[in-house]
Amino acid sequence: MSDDWLLIDIDGGNARFALACGADHAELRQQRHYSSRDFVTATDCILHYGREAGITLRGLPTAVVISGPVIGDTVRVARSPWIISVRGLAYVMDRMPAVMNDSAAKLWSDLAPSSNRHSPLGGLAEPRQLPDGSKGGYLAVNFRSGLGAALLIHSPHGIAHAETEIGHIAFSPFGDVERTVWTALSGARGPVGWERALLVGRDDPIWAGTSLRGNAIGIARARAAMLGAFCGDAVLATGAWNGLLLHGAGNDLLAGDQLAAAFNERFEARAGYASMLRRVPRWRVEAREENLVGAANFLRARMKAGEGSLSAPC
Repeated sequence: MSDDWLLIDIDGGNARFALACGADHAELRQQRHYSSRDFVTATDCILHYGREAGITLRGLPTAVVISGPVIGDTVRVARSPWIISVRGLAYVMDRMPAVMNDSAAKLWSDLAPSSNRHSPLGGLAEPRQLPDGSKGGYLAVNFRSGLGAALLIHSPHGIAHAETEIGHIAFSPFGDVERTVWTALSGARGPVGWERALLVGRDDPIWAGTSLRGNAIGIARARAAMLGAFCGDAVLATGAWNGLLLHGAGNDLLAGDQLAAAFNERFEARAGYASMLRRVPRWRVEAREENLVGAANFLRARMKAGEGSLSAPC
């Protein structure tokens, strides 16, 4: 019987595959990258990978990362025509897969220090090793082509995560500049969420209607501050007192001490809660193939918790 695990990352129109051994922190092997345009369904793509890699898929422990909310059996992939049935995958694999969204996968990737680079961003508390069993959770914010977050928590059965769609809660503007952004985004599409507000790029014509018109540095500071405000709200909402980990393109908003300071100022600016937020450690995370690494770590934790047995080292 194979000791391999199958790892799948479906992000919009892209699908990435890899194999990993059940041994701790095994390297990714047989990596492949496909486009959803070339396959009618995700199942077709998975079967193609099995043939191309020369492996038998049935019975392999499998973890699947999907960009989009993972709720129930049917999962619609964001920015893709694919709709995935978890039970359908289980039928193909002859085994129920572990399925999570991409924000959760990035959080699980933070448990593999060798695969990630964590740069301190702020916080007065002594950063703890992930995870350390103390009260409170860790929040990973995933800011790339969308905005999501996931919470790492401790349960009686070990480490677990909670997925969120917190990026779609209502944007709360502060000051004239942000109110102008909010007004420009408002309209027939309904309430303005944080994701829409933060995806307003530095060259967007919306800024021309604000007092920052032509002020590239001012716009950069405003965007960093807005990200800080969102992250502070997210930590308060989830109780992630052990730390915030910022993944994805959001790191580009914080290049340089001036922009990091704008982020931290708004992150901590809460009446009555500033001292609590000031202590929360914050990191920027730069990593490669973090979704696949996170999928492996999640699958390993599930099997250690009794939902299967660990394979022997390869």
